Amino acid sequence: MDIDYTYALDFYRTDGTALGQRPLDPDWTPALEWVHFEGIREGRLPAVMAVNRAPGAGRVEPVWHPQSGQPYVSGFRVVLSANGADAVSRQIPTAYLRGTAQRAAAAFVEQGLLQTGEAFQYLVSAFVGRHPHALDVAAGGFAVEEIAQPLPLTAASLETYVAGAVPAGGDHVAGDFSVFVRQAVVDEAAALSRQAGDVETGGVLVGLLHHDPSVPEVFAEVTAQIAAPHTEAAPTKLTFTPDTWSAVRAALALRKRGELMMGWWHYHPDFCRLRHCPEEKRRLCTASSAFFSGEDIALHTALFARAYNTALLISDSAASGLTPSAFGWRQGMVTARGFYTLTAPRTWQPAAIERGAGG
Repeated sequence: MDIDYTYALDFYRTDGTALGQRPLDPDWTPALEWVHFEGIREGRLPAVMAVNRAPGAGRVEPVWHPQSGQPYVSGFRVVLSANGADAVSRQIPTAYLRGTAQRAAAAFVEQGLLQTGEAFQYLVSAFVGRHPHALDVAAGGFAVEEIAQPLPLTAASLETYVAGAVPAGGDHVAGDFSVFVRQAVVDEAAALSRQAGDVETGGVLVGLLHHDPSVPEVFAEVTAQIAAPHTEAAPTKLTFTPDTWSAVRAALALRKRGELMMGWWHYHPDFCRLRHCPEEKRRLCTASSAFFSGEDIALHTALFARAYNTALLISDSAASGLTPSAFGWRQGMVTARGFYTLTAPRTWQPAAIERGAGG
């Protein structure tokens, strides 16, 4: 029998002093999306572009803390079902709620119980049924039902792609979704970044999703980048406007290669140079290392919420010059990840589309 839970955050200072409890209503959509894509990769769930929202199709269960015990939680188990049976499940950490906790802690700052920027700790607790102080999120709200569409997968050999690829970016975590980026895409992004100078610039990554039934596995190939026009650029911020999206969609349609929007890329200038740090300190400074800002995470979450969506970041620093790195979805969170570069030119041929593979 499925049990409904409500959740709360218990806040503490770093010395252990209790600050209070705040109820919350987590948004499980990114976690459900990620687990659904994991099921597609394993061939255990239908290859569609929307999480099945049917009643009972997905649920989230607390994993009780091994030391503190109930009601405290050490993680969450996300379970998706197909044809009335549990098909795939994954465990995600309480770090999934880090952003929610940071926003909730603002109330303690307003009350003078925390100083702005002061570190804090939190525990997640879960309760059967409705928490006595649960947030009423239903009032005035609305629901959006997605129409499930087949995920366009092209048949390809993962082994062949790996053989012709070079590992790049950050650590390659076992089990991560493999992303292959054409070297020409990285080179184009770097060239546009040099031209941008001291302001951010960026674009949209387009490509294909491949399916290797022999593994089974799904993997991505980024075939091109479309430079984003009509953006609002600043030294520490890049805003995509409605005109940007209209231009990108038009360019994607003109290519006529069946590509998807696989993600986006942008450039971070050398922040040490922007702050006029002495030259001798710039080569030791870590401020220009690759990172995703809060604004970057918000943009990726809002506009590139599919579990296969990936972001390429070009970072500039005195120590290493322009360096590429990647960020993507893992456990329903946006995090640094490894990727592969492909140097061989892309030969375009009509591809066989596997509609709904994996179902």
